[in-house]
Amino acid sequence: MLVLLRRIHLVLHLRCQLIFILTPLLLLPLPLSVGTPASVCGYCMLVMAIYWCLEPIPIAVTACLPVFMFPMLGLLPLKQVVQNYMKDIIMMYFGSLILAIAMEESNLHKRVAYK
Repeated sequence: MLVLLRRIHLVLHLRCQLIFILTPLLLLPLPLSVGTPASVCGYCMLVMAIYWCLEPIPIAVTACLPVFMFPMLGLLPLKQVVQNYMKDIIMMYFGSLILAIAMEESNLHKRVAYK
């Protein structure tokens, strides 16, 4: 019984690593069996959806996965993929996120709230 509890504890402890490694491997038959660009894109989207819901890696990293996956799998050239990430509104949102994180790290949000 003790051995079983130790194994369960080990699996729960390694949950994020298992999800990160097994998700692409278990979904790999989709692009390999069909072989169309739509199935490869569906594979990327399914991997991202599972990573987004189960969060084995940070969500910000999950959001950047198409930048790496699309050119590697031959869906789009890197220049086309990056153009979608470099729009003005996205850069404004990214800048405001950086400012919010900086305010939280320096506890500026608490100082402003106290005044």
